[in-house]
Amino acid sequence: MEKLYQRFNAVVQKFGLTKQYFAGDFYRIYQINPEHYSIARLKTGPCGESLYQPQLKIAVRYNQLSVLSYFDNVKTPTQSVLLADETTEFLETEFIELLSKFDYLLSNECTIDS
Repeated sequence: MEKLYQRFNAVVQKFGLTKQYFAGDFYRIYQINPEHYSIARLKTGPCGESLYQPQLKIAVRYNQLSVLSYFDNVKTPTQSVLLADETTEFLETEFIELLSKFDYLLSNECTIDS
């Protein structure tokens, strides 16, 4: 997971701890505390609320990254997954997919409307 930590750190350096609008969706990285982050793609719901598609919470310690949880309330039914032996692969796959979207947006310098 050290390579994922390095990728995540690079995205944080470029993107910042902000919420930005790209191509119809909001993307956000939020630092919960010094060791925990939330990374999310958000859609706007019918009443103006934020819907997660998805939100992942991660822990960063000693240059290592652990994905702690996944939440998606756009999918039907709503999906919530916590870290356990049987969910580790799913959580890592979803994190890599979301991180890749951030990488793509940043590398292609898409228009940012904040």
